[in-house]
Amino acid sequence: MTPAAVSSVDTGPTSGSPSESETGLPPISADDRISLSQVFAKTDGWQENKYNFAGKVGVQGMASLVQGCGSDSSQVQWIELRLQNKFTELDFDVSQSDSSKSSDQRLTAEVVANGQQVDIDTVPFNKIKAFTRINLRDVNALKIRLFLDDKVEGCSYKGGVEAVLSNVVVR
Repeated sequence: MTPAAVSSVDTGPTSGSPSESETGLPPISADDRISLSQVFAKTDGWQENKYNFAGKVGVQGMASLVQGCGSDSSQVQWIELRLQNKFTELDFDVSQSDSSKSSDQRLTAEVVANGQQVDIDTVPFNKIKAFTRINLRDVNALKIRLFLDDKVEGCSYKGGVEAVLSNVVVR
């Protein structure tokens, strides 16, 4: 398997806090929901739309097809935010879309701040996992990594899931 392709924005040298003109990204503000346009880097396949999951209908979110089993898979899907050490907390929800190929999979969401894992949990189909009050003090680079639970028997043969991130907010 080949590693997942990555798209990113070249920010070049900057001084002080980056603005939209320096990064090419809309700025991230406290208490605003983060959109895909504000993501610094991501694996291919991410889309922003309204999704149905776990009894919720038409929820605005960011989603990607996750097919890789385990955290070392070359098919891990992720987004990365650059926060310039300006925020103290992160909240977001993770779920599997109702249109996922498999309802037998467990989706794992891992939060990595400045290269260190700060939270991880697994989400079964028809459930929503709320990640709340993730510490962002002194965090510049934040990744949310998504992969399938490799403890599920036949993980790689059950098809992927459409992972949905919603209500992504920093404070």
